[in-house]
Amino acid sequence: MSPQLPLVPVPLLKDNNLRCARDTFKKMSGRPPLLVWPANVAELCRSITADVELLVDFHCMDYSFLVALVPEGAEQKAEFDDSEYKWCRVTFSGRPYRAYYGIIDILCRWDARKRAAQVAKMALGSSRRGLSTAPPERYGRRFLSFVSSVFDDDPAKDLRSG
Repeated sequence: MSPQLPLVPVPLLKDNNLRCARDTFKKMSGRPPLLVWPANVAELCRSITADVELLVDFHCMDYSFLVALVPEGAEQKAEFDDSEYKWCRVTFSGRPYRAYYGIIDILCRWDARKRAAQVAKMALGSSRRGLSTAPPERYGRRFLSFVSSVFDDDPAKDLRSG
């Protein structure tokens, strides 16, 4: 029988709940909810941008951003090897976390069916800007804009306000 690892509750934030957390925090404090430690900002931006550029090259769209928040130190207690995962240090509600992040749901390609869906939605009165059905280049730009709206690069702001 394998040893049982301690279960640590991990908040998972994806698209709508990440957007809700962003909007709630901005109303309360005027800033994004996840504060990235300055040493991690360049790597976070580089890795997400590279992934999005690859997805655009493959004509993919309609993917999602997922963040799992693990309290600092919990990964050592669980003997978790995080060397294969993308993560950065963040503060959230005044507490330090490792934010494991990635892009998921990447299998949707921009094709004739997606083009037709976009035309149909626009014919029904949806604005082009708010459509989830968008060409890969536009979807990628909008995705990167959304991701950057969730992060801030001064964790001390969160610690000073707490």
